[in-house]
Amino acid sequence: MFSVRFRSTRVERELQRLPEQDRSRVMLRLNQLAQDARPQGIASLDASVYRLRVGQFRLIYEVDNDAQEITVLRIARRNARTYRGLEELF
Repeated sequence: MFSVRFRSTRVERELQRLPEQDRSRVMLRLNQLAQDARPQGIASLDASVYRLRVGQFRLIYEVDNDAQEITVLRIARRNARTYRGLEELF
């Protein structure tokens, strides 16, 4: 089982700004990630960085197997800017 943490308070604010229904769906997926860090349907963006679709939102997260930890790097609505600047995150 993995622990899930947010990279920064900015990511936490991204989550809090979501409409209630979408926030609930994202929280459900985060809880599921704690059980299975690499579920079916994810896309690998880098060696240990993945993207998970949650409706119209994307969760970008990093997996640290040694520490058994998932770090959420970004929660964003899918658009042209979603993946811009990701290199700076990892």
